[in-house]
Amino acid sequence: VEEEEDEDDDEDSDPCKKSIATDDVPQAFSHFTYEHSGGKKLVCDLQGVWNADDGFVMTDPVVHYVSGSGRRHKNGATDKGFEGVK
Repeated sequence: VEEEEDEDDDEDSDPCKKSIATDDVPQAFSHFTYEHSGGKKLVCDLQGVWNADDGFVMTDPVVHYVSGSGRRHKNGATDKGFEGVK
């Protein structure tokens, strides 16, 4: 009889313990901003470089904000509100 593995002991089941490729970090951060804000904000269009001394140096992010009134451009001309998030 095989025993089932306890998921709490399995490091592979914990997403916080998994490594991520450097190239995937900007996309993961965009996803985090959406999830953490409950779908109201999305930071995207991240551009920049990675170096071992400073980590990521990002430029020109776009922040889309979903307002209850449908207002756009709260975070500048590139903020497309709901249309930018969907």
